[in-house]
Amino acid sequence: MKKKSQNKNSAVSPERRGLNAKLHIGKKALGMTRDEYEAALNRVTGNRKYWIESATALSDKEVEAVIEYFISLGFRPTRAAKKTGPRRICAALKKRIRAEAAKLENGEARLKGLVRRYKVERLEWLNDPAKLKSLLKTVTEICKKEASCKS
Repeated sequence: MKKKSQNKNSAVSPERRGLNAKLHIGKKALGMTRDEYEAALNRVTGNRKYWIESATALSDKEVEAVIEYFISLGFRPTRAAKKTGPRRICAALKKRIRAEAAKLENGEARLKGLVRRYKVERLEWLNDPAKLKSLLKTVTEICKKEASCKS
């Protein structure tokens, strides 16, 4: 059995990366051993001159065919969940804090002073959603109290 050489420097497209991920998730979900996986690759792709050990030797259409085969065996692919983690929440809160601070007289300097109460030098370094919510509440209260606050 002849092995096909792989070029380590070749770039893989994001679509192909997604197909490979789906393929390996399917393999794991079906509980396939390495031998069963290789047999499935070779069964679906047809006769070749060499034994296929890895999906890197397959074309995109062949990988899609193997995924379809896994689906026929009971694999159910799902979409990845949307990312709504703390980083996105923090970015939105920071944007709102800056908008509220802009309404204040000398707002940027005052915001810098408020941020120092949270033991960081800059707003960009404050990454705790609870602290950011507290800071937003403080800034909006200050804005409401001041008559010079521009709406």
